[in-house]
Amino acid sequence: MSVNGLKTRVPDGVRDRLAPEASRMRELSGLLEDVYRRWGYREVITPSFEFAETAAAGLGVSDPQELYQFFDRRGRTLALRPDMTTPIARLAATKLLATPRPLRLSYWANVFRYDEGKTGGLHELWQSGVELIGSSGP
Repeated sequence: MSVNGLKTRVPDGVRDRLAPEASRMRELSGLLEDVYRRWGYREVITPSFEFAETAAAGLGVSDPQELYQFFDRRGRTLALRPDMTTPIARLAATKLLATPRPLRLSYWANVFRYDEGKTGGLHELWQSGVELIGSSGP
């Protein structure tokens, strides 16, 4: 379907989230962030895309076709992040390398995956979690 030549539907695997659901998601993210903060975790935000080889290696993807890929203006292959652990690990190993350990990092972000079997047909998912990096104990 189109209106004035523009498609009025979204691609397969993604969906619009209207006000009630969007509000509930923001409420949930706030509740999770409060819990994370009480345990000493601090929120970080990473880019929505990475170099494709970084995204693929971190997720253990053997077939790059499992990633949403595109090219930048220099011809480098980029990929939408399929997971949050890899970008957090990259951040910890670069910009936070000199920061005292353990690092307690939290996130709430969208991720993009082709694997319909594990995602219920959705390709854009929201992921929230924490990463404890450099702890000497469990």
